[in-house]
Amino acid sequence: MSISPPEHGNEDWVEGDPSRPHDPDETDYKLLRENSVIKSYTTSQFTYPRIRVVYRRHPEADKRSIPLLVMVHGLGGSAAQFHSLLTRLKDTTSFLAIDLPGCGRSTFDPQAWGAYRFESLVEVVDMIASEFRQDDGIVLHGQSMGSAICAQLASRTTPTPSRIRDHVVGYIATCPPAKQLAPAASWILRTLSSLPSWVFNVASLWDARGGPESYSVTQWLEPDAGSHIKRVQHRYNMQTRTPVWQRFIYGIAPTFEDDGRTRAGQPGAEIWAGVDVPVLLILGEADHITPPANLDILREYIRGDSDSSDVGKPAFRGFVLPAPANHCLIYLPSTVDVVARHIQDFLREEILKS
Repeated sequence: MSISPPEHGNEDWVEGDPSRPHDPDETDYKLLRENSVIKSYTTSQFTYPRIRVVYRRHPEADKRSIPLLVMVHGLGGSAAQFHSLLTRLKDTTSFLAIDLPGCGRSTFDPQAWGAYRFESLVEVVDMIASEFRQDDGIVLHGQSMGSAICAQLASRTTPTPSRIRDHVVGYIATCPPAKQLAPAASWILRTLSSLPSWVFNVASLWDARGGPESYSVTQWLEPDAGSHIKRVQHRYNMQTRTPVWQRFIYGIAPTFEDDGRTRAGQPGAEIWAGVDVPVLLILGEADHITPPANLDILREYIRGDSDSSDVGKPAFRGFVLPAPANHCLIYLPSTVDVVARHIQDFLREEILKS
C-alpha cells in the first residue's frame, strides 16, 4: 500500500494491494482513517455490528460555538466521497461522516431487507449523530439519497421526531431528490430491485469493461475528466455491493396507504415542509439524476407560497452550479472548491452569524 504523489484532486490517494486494489479498508484516505471508529449499533429492530464512523471535533470547539457537520452519503456511496470536501472544511467545523450499513467500511450485516429500509437507515443515523453530538448544534449535510435521510431527521412534520431534531440548526443538501415516486413507479422499482443479484452483476461487468475508461465511469464525469478522477470514480463503482444497492433501492421506494398517503420510504412534500432551519441546496446543471429543476420544487416545499413574505423565515440559499457540474459535484476537481466555499459561507453567515 502506498500514497501516490499529490496532484489537483488527488489528495491522499492510497493504492491498494494489487490483489484487492479497491478494498475500502486498505485504501481508506488518511484523514478518514485517523479519525475513524468501527462500532456496533442496536436500533429498535436491528443490530448493525460494524458501522464505520468518522468523527473529528474541531480543536476550538470547547472554546467557541462550532457546529457538528453530519454528512450522509447517497445510494451506492460511502463516507470516502466526502473526503475532498472534508479536507477543505476541517478547519471550519467539527464533522461526523458515516458509512451506512453495507457501504464503505461498514459490513453488510445484518442482511435482512428490513435493515435497509429508509426508516431503518434514518434511525441508525439518528442514533449515531445523537451519540457524537455532545453539546454542539448539528448541521446536516446529505448527498443525493442522504439528503432525504437528513430531511427526515430535521423535519418537524414527521410522525415520530428524531432524537436530534431539536439540536439541528442547519440543513445542507447536495444533489437532493425532490418529487416522490408515484405508486406505479414505486411498484416497478421494488419489483426490479428484487431480481437476482447476478442480473445486476452481469450488467455492471459489461458496463465496467475498460476499467477507469469504461462507460460505467465516464457517464458520471465531465467530458475532459482527468485520469485521476476516473480512477476515483472507478474505485467508488467497484466498492458498491450489489445486494446492498438492491436493498437500498427497495427501501427508498415509497409505499402508500389506501388514501394515497405515504406509509414508508423516501419523504414527500409534507416532510420537506417541516424543515424549518436555515437551508443550503447545491445542484449541478448537468445532473440528470437529481436535475437542477429540483431546486425550485424543494424551495416551494420548504418555503411554501413564493408570493408570501420571507420575513421571519429561516434563510434559504440555493445554487445551480454550471455544467459540467453533475451528480458527483462533491468530489469533482472542477466543482469541489466551489461547493466548499458555499458551505463555508453558509456556516459562517447563517449558522455562526459572524
